[in-house]
Formats: sequence, C-alpha cells, structure tokens
Amino acid sequence: MLTNKLSTHHFNKQEEIFPLFESQLEACGVDYFDFYLMYAQSDEIYAKYKKLHAYDEASKLKEEGKIKHFGISFHDNADVLDMILTENPDIEVVQIQFNYVDYEDPAIQRKACYEVCRKHNKPVIVMEPVKGGNLVNLPKEAKVVYDK
Repeated sequence: MLTNKLSTHHFNKQEEIFPLFESQLEACGVDYFDFYLMYAQSDEIYAKYKKLHAYDEASKLKEEGKIKHFGISFHDNADVLDMILTENPDIEVVQIQFNYVDYEDPAIQRKACYEVCRKHNKPVIVMEPVKGGNLVNLPKEAKVVYDK
C-alpha cells in the first residue's frame, strides 16, 4: 500500500496540481497511489484547497484510477472537520493525531474529532500514536505505575 499527499506549499494554482501529482507518481515509480491525502487540513488550509479546486482534481484522479482511495490528514478542531466531511462526502478516510494523552484534552479535541469521523462513517488512520515518542519515555513515577 502506497500513500502520498497533496501538500499546500507545493501548489498555488489549480493548474499546478496535476503536474505535481504526476511528478509524485514518477518519483515513486508507480501508476497510482492506494491512498492520496489532502495534507494538513485546517480551516485556513482547507479554504485554499477549496478555492483552487484541489478536491475536484483529486476526484478526477480517482475517476482515472490514479488514486484508489481519497482522504485527508487533519489538524484543527472538530467543527472544522465536520464542515469538511459534510461538504466532501466522497472523502474515504481521515488521518488524525490520536493518542491516549490527548484524547480528553478539550484544547486538542481528539475525542471530538474521532466522534466526527464516526458520525460520518469514515475510517481513521492514526498519526502520532506515541506523541512523537514522548509516550514511550515515561517519567519515573509513571513508569512505576505502568510496570505494576
């Protein structure tokens, strides 16, 4: 399974999306990607993707068989995620930062984002499950509790 992404800092016009995608296929030596993600979606970044019709371009690539599954990686609050999924029901998968420390944190809203994914029946791809390795290197006090 091979996944790639459309990164916001690599295009500024709709016309740049297809050549960028083709260069990604060429660099990977493949004819299609199993998953293709609209990268780092937030309120601000989504506005750019929407203005430049990036989601429409990805849908065309899927119709052509160059993308098997279309999704997003997400970095904002649950309301923004709900808006994006409501406006784009063809999104097949959502990648979110998801770990036990951030799950209940109201500022990070991981539980709420997960619940939005469930509401829209979207599978979740987990990123940062060990929070950049920080959850592996426990403080002494936590390690004692964990070891028990």
